[in-house]
Order: sequence, then C-alpha cells, then structure tokens
Amino acid sequence: MSETPLYDAYRSFLANAGTPFTVPGHKRNPDLIDDFLALDVPHYGGVENRRASTKRLVAAERLGAGLWGADWCGFSVQGSSHGNEAICLTVGKPGDKVIVARTIQSHCSSASFWPD
Repeated sequence: MSETPLYDAYRSFLANAGTPFTVPGHKRNPDLIDDFLALDVPHYGGVENRRASTKRLVAAERLGAGLWGADWCGFSVQGSSHGNEAICLTVGKPGDKVIVARTIQSHCSSASFWPD
C-alpha cells in the first residue's frame, strides 16, 4: 500500500466521480455546490468501498500514529457531529462554565450537557 492511501483514493475518486448515494447531502450536484465544496468526498462510497473494505483508513491511521509518535491514531470520517461533540467535551472539566453562541449546532449543545 502507498504512503498516502486515503489521498490516493481521494484523487482517484475525484478523477472518476459519479453521483454517490451517500452523505454529503448535496450529492456533488454542480447546481448546489461551488468548486471548493466539490472537493467534499464521502469516506464510504468515495475513498473506501462500502461493501468490502480496502483497509485504506486503517493503513492511514497506522501511518499517522507512526508520524506523530503515538500508539494509536484515529481519523474522524463520515460527518462532523461526533468530532464536534468530542471537542465540546474536552474544552473544560465537569462544572466549568462555557460560553457558546446561541446558534451552536444542536449536537454541540447536547454534548455540553452530558452527565459525568
């Protein structure tokens, strides 16, 4: 496997992009997205096969762990909700006051109120 497994698959997908029937919701429709958003590619159905994993993510996580000198590395794929919740849960300790905008996404708001 290459030293850039996810990037290689990403570039391959962009070179032969069809219409995925997965997230993101804009479905790569040129009428709904700009040039930057056209680079948004789903992990499953985009850089990874949905039926039989090619282990690209596992390989990339191992490479990342080695690069950063970590025992383990995990990348957030398939949306931002769980990543945003993790960030919200790490900004303070239980009982701390955190100021957020009233337009905060609902999953961030719910993460702020999780019990100990």
